Amino acid sequence: MHNIKFAHYQLYVIDKSVEIMYDIREQEIKGGECLSKPLLGVIGAGHMGSALLTAILDAAVYSPGEVWVSCLDDVQLEPFAVMGCHVGKDNRAVLESAELIVLAVRPCDMSSVLKEAAPSSKGKCFLSLAAGVSIQAIGSVLPPGVPIMRAMPNTALIVGKGTTALAFPGGVPERYVNAAREIFESAGIMEVVEEGLMSVATSINGSGPGYFFRIASVMAGFAREQGMDYPTALRLAAGTMQGAAEVLLKGECSPEDLAKRVAVPGGTTQAAFLTMDRLGFDHALRHAMLDCAARADELGNSPVL
Repeated sequence: MHNIKFAHYQLYVIDKSVEIMYDIREQEIKGGECLSKPLLGVIGAGHMGSALLTAILDAAVYSPGEVWVSCLDDVQLEPFAVMGCHVGKDNRAVLESAELIVLAVRPCDMSSVLKEAAPSSKGKCFLSLAAGVSIQAIGSVLPPGVPIMRAMPNTALIVGKGTTALAFPGGVPERYVNAAREIFESAGIMEVVEEGLMSVATSINGSGPGYFFRIASVMAGFAREQGMDYPTALRLAAGTMQGAAEVLLKGECSPEDLAKRVAVPGGTTQAAFLTMDRLGFDHALRHAMLDCAARADELGNSPVL
């Protein structure tokens, strides 16, 4: 089938006046499916919602005029209003105007948001950032056939270094999948995973920044105890984490091989590793991740929907 390009015209009447503006967006039809980028709506501008919005706008994935945001907190909305996004406290404005709806709300708030969204869900796709809430659970509240995706990003999105796990079932229209990929890839690393592994992803990249923050705190705190000023120690710790991550991402060696390379027999790193082994560092981290994933499962199984 040939690809067909056409211009889509939307007509707006502003404040019941005769002032009219035309929004001309070129769209592409491929095999009967519209592939143009869907207008974006974000419900919730808290910690994760704000990080995602900041990343999207900084990377110019969307212009402010293509983004609708709702949140009950004026303070959280203000920076996006200043940028030129459409903002307000009413979720209905987001639902009526946008096509790809990001649900950046807590699991305990998901039920009320979805019930409000259900009547306006035709022609929309929902992208949930809520930990533990399954696509099936979300779909049980929305009308049949509404496409749904799940993502587990992390707070490093705000500096363009986020890491996101994305899950979606077959049948989600390509334009929405492409938009989600572009959003998350513009702000870091994005990997598609099976939905059944989303709790595992939560224990890696979702909660992972917290692990590194805690490790950095211990490292810098130790250095301060030994006489180094804390800001210097913190920069050394953070820079070391950043450099080690870049080496890992090159993919030339496994983390196990890299650890062996730096742990020269009789050297300083080996001395540190021996103490970590004696105190059960690996065991503690594995069990921490196990409990993290279990908690994500608990959130998904709780009667929030």
